[in-house]
Amino acid sequence: MSNQKNMSDLKTRTVTSLVLIGLLGSCFYFIPAQYIKYLFFGILSIGIFEASDLLFEKKKSSLIFFSLCILTIIFHSMEILALQTKLLINFCSFVLLLFILPLGRATHSSQTKNVAPNHYIFSSHYILISSLFYISFSSMSFIIQDGSKKLFLTYVLLICIQDSFAYLGGKLFSKYSKKKLKSFFPSISASKTFVGFLSGFTVSILVFCLLFSKSLSQQALSHQLITILWGCAFLLSGVAGDLFFSSLKRYVNTKDSSHILPGHGGVLDRIDSLMISAPIFCFGLAFIF
Repeated sequence: MSNQKNMSDLKTRTVTSLVLIGLLGSCFYFIPAQYIKYLFFGILSIGIFEASDLLFEKKKSSLIFFSLCILTIIFHSMEILALQTKLLINFCSFVLLLFILPLGRATHSSQTKNVAPNHYIFSSHYILISSLFYISFSSMSFIIQDGSKKLFLTYVLLICIQDSFAYLGGKLFSKYSKKKLKSFFPSISASKTFVGFLSGFTVSILVFCLLFSKSLSQQALSHQLITILWGCAFLLSGVAGDLFFSSLKRYVNTKDSSHILPGHGGVLDRIDSLMISAPIFCFGLAFIF
């Protein structure tokens, strides 16, 4: 019965993935490179909304949190504002959250034992989440600042390959293995296994070497090692982003950020790996190439 359910979930996930590839592929083909960052901002906005909904049961608090995060990203992206002004906006947002957050997830303590509703924890989530989304947006803008779609697509492709093969590897090995596979981080997510992690990471780093083979062939041995280490670093940081948002979902006792994408969960479940890996990828572009 469980195997049938797994196969059904896999089929649903595959169909949704093909539809997403078609939609996003069309957008990338028809939209000029300089406007792709606005498409990504729209996708990030949905992710922020889902994160807000995770943190708050009351819609008013959720909308305030969402609005503050969006405004933080917009203000920080405006070059005309001085750094002091941006920091002041952040401080005011933080102070405002100290007042609204105690009204947020009022039943949180009844859902999760031994966890008291602490608005200071949620205030720190605002700083962390808004910072992660802003850094990710800025990094994506940096990747495509020269009007190049190729690098952006390469980065997204590698992260998607890692996520997909981690999922497939875990499912396939658990199907044919007589022993129960050991979880990667059982305290965060029991479904993430070492086998899945190794499958995703191995395939994605091989694809990385293939995609950057031309650059690697023109580099000295020491530079080749640095480039491969950079590839490992941003792929592993993608896993870290996935685990961070999984821990957030575990904290509020839910499996998916939403159900907007059948078989996948929410938009946040698909872009969580981009949050931390994007700046690492940009670092390599700026200082290695």
